[in-house]
Amino acid sequence: MDTIFKNNEKEEPNKKELIDGLQIVENIISKEREKELVQEILKHEWDTRLSRRTQHYGYIYNYKSRNLNVDSNENKAEPLPDWAISLCQDLIDIGYINEIPQQMIINEYKGQQGISAHVDSKVFGETIFSVSLNAPCNMIFKKKSTTTSRSKTSTATTTSKQEPPQVVSFQVKPRTLLIMRGESRNDWTHEIPKLKITSDTRYSCTFRYLKLQQ
Repeated sequence: MDTIFKNNEKEEPNKKELIDGLQIVENIISKEREKELVQEILKHEWDTRLSRRTQHYGYIYNYKSRNLNVDSNENKAEPLPDWAISLCQDLIDIGYINEIPQQMIINEYKGQQGISAHVDSKVFGETIFSVSLNAPCNMIFKKKSTTTSRSKTSTATTTSKQEPPQVVSFQVKPRTLLIMRGESRNDWTHEIPKLKITSDTRYSCTFRYLKLQQ
């Protein structure tokens, strides 16, 4: 069983792997369960310190210092809610992850809101996954540019050439599970461009492990 539907909908998941280590699984949950998750999210208060509203669970990541001190009370947040633990347990049961993560952040994206290109901090483990809800978005992955060297034996000189970055872009549909491991997690930046949209508000539930757990 490759999906975690909670009702009688029969929509098969669509799996993609566009980059080494990147798993994209569409239709991971039913539309009914998606509505239930959004309702649960909207019951909680939002953090407004960023340009987009967020909710933090488990631990609060410091975006300025790009650090997380697990021993500091300032970095501790409410435990993951029951609905999030249930979702993760279902993903464990069907083999996408191995254990419950320690941290979750919910990002709310409205209108032209996006997120700049970044690689998630090394304070987090090798597996990062998210479930996208309520509206689609465009996502861009870029692999860092590399420099190649070529030697000219006749003149004993070496020339260097800067290779352009590799770019992979795709649409993330509602109810999509996205898992980053390995190369996609460490060697590629990912971003959501700011586009003028009129669709519904998008919610992204991103789950991370602390290195001490993995």
